[in-house]
Parts: sequence; C-alpha cells; structure tokens
Amino acid sequence: MVVVEGRAPIWRYGMALHHLHGSPAAAIAFYDPKLGAVVVATHSREWTVGQVVEITLPQTDATQV
Repeated sequence: MVVVEGRAPIWRYGMALHHLHGSPAAAIAFYDPKLGAVVVATHSREWTVGQVVEITLPQTDATQV
C-alpha cells in the first residue's frame, strides 16, 4: 500500500492518484489526520475502497526543509 499525505490542493492529490494507479502497489490511500489512511483505489482483495487503516506516520524534524 502507498499512503499519500501532506497538504496540497485537490488537483495535486488527483495527479498523485493518476500516477500511482498503474504502480505495482496493492492499494493507494490518502492520509486524513482525523481518520487515518483512507483507501481510494485497490487491485487487491486485502483492501476495500473506503477502508480506513490506522497508521503511525514517522516523526519529522521541524528544522528539516
């Protein structure tokens, strides 16, 4: 599964989905801080569209750009 996260306009998320859809990833999810990773596309029976997956994002150093 590929999880896309971060602040971006909706068209950017659409572009990410378009590029990732042909990837070998079993599923693509967009991260929502209130819900978790929400599956938006899948080619696997392991995942369903709309499924919310609890994940822990890696901590980033605020001084890094």
